[in-house]
Amino acid sequence: MISSNHLIFDKKLYMLRKQRASKNFHKHDFIFKYTEKILANRINEDFHFRKFKNALIYGQFLANLANIENITHTTIGEDAKNPLLYEEELLPKFDKKFDLIISHLNLHSVNDLPGVLIQYHNILNQDGIFIATIFGSQTLQELRKALLAADVKLHNSAAARVIPFIDVKDAARLLSRAGFINPVADTYNLTIKYSDLKSLLLDIKGLGENNYLLRRPHHFPGKKFFTQVATEYPIDSANQLRATVEIITIVGWK
Repeated sequence: MISSNHLIFDKKLYMLRKQRASKNFHKHDFIFKYTEKILANRINEDFHFRKFKNALIYGQFLANLANIENITHTTIGEDAKNPLLYEEELLPKFDKKFDLIISHLNLHSVNDLPGVLIQYHNILNQDGIFIATIFGSQTLQELRKALLAADVKLHNSAAARVIPFIDVKDAARLLSRAGFINPVADTYNLTIKYSDLKSLLLDIKGLGENNYLLRRPHHFPGKKFFTQVATEYPIDSANQLRATVEIITIVGWK
């Protein structure tokens, strides 16, 4: 575990927001459903020759995987099948090892990503496969720039309002450092269109992903600030806001 001096995220707040968001998560989870389908197709196609006896799945991932015998499904939420709530940075003691581990859009929120990857490596069987999706560094770049511009214009300073996301090259390096062999990392971008800033912010809140940085501002910025953010946010020819979401997929073998 890393020193508290190097912590980035307020994990108690993160867990609380995820729990609150779980009741209406389905109203905002279109990105999760889209990436879930792509990830499931990749597993079914790329590893069709493998039969996995035991798989561990962390996150909102309920896609049908034909080549898995037993699944331990872990999630933060109320509606997932056989939910087992745990903190990804402190894995519980399982009574078995796994042939396949899937982490779907959760690793962006851990304070000690190298440590988590090492833990996953340790609970994989020999020749086991780890595959994960992570939000990449280009995610919400338009919102990040608009927030920064508004802060500078109104407060002559910058505040931490959007969490940092990992770069695809760093993701591959961390897999290798954790002991995985033949690490692979690739990326693709999604562009989400919104009619206004409020709709974008409601989706972020609806996923439980609104600011949980330890060094976040602790006061509500006010209507004037969000009006300025909307002014700074670029719009397209159809008068819509575009939000970039970068999805990184990492794969490693033991």
